[in-house]
Amino acid sequence: MDEQRLYFVYRDSKKNVTGREVVDVVSKDGYLQAYCKSAEALRTFREDRILEFAKNREDLSEKLDYHLKNSPNRTNLPLQKRNRDMEHEVLFTGFAKDRKNELIDIAKAEGFYIPSKVTNNLYILCVGKNAGPSKVKNAREQNVFILTEQQFLSFIETGEIAEI
Repeated sequence: MDEQRLYFVYRDSKKNVTGREVVDVVSKDGYLQAYCKSAEALRTFREDRILEFAKNREDLSEKLDYHLKNSPNRTNLPLQKRNRDMEHEVLFTGFAKDRKNELIDIAKAEGFYIPSKVTNNLYILCVGKNAGPSKVKNAREQNVFILTEQQFLSFIETGEIAEI
């Protein structure tokens, strides 16, 4: 089975323009989460910051050169809070009991539903240091965003999934 591979030119929140090669792609609600080959880690990208897609590595190199030379240093689009009427599911795993309860309280106050396990409707799996690999794997198979505590709290505050 061929893995989905994408190549694109990306402008991050600090206006750095980079070329990205990613696999294991999940895309929804304006975000793309994938394993980034250059970072050798799972990364989340805002789709509105993708400047251009490429066909392959060579094409990516050409497009990146073009953007580095010719792109204006534009500002990012304004951040928008999520619609509070849309109740998304978030599951917390790998946290000490007290911290998990604090995070659940924060999520509930923001209108999230907290299931007891990975479900078909799960939107975010927030992982702590002791997150179990099978739960993470199950969530990835369900196309769920996997975030650290820091990323989740940033998402609550800004409506954006921060890169770390």
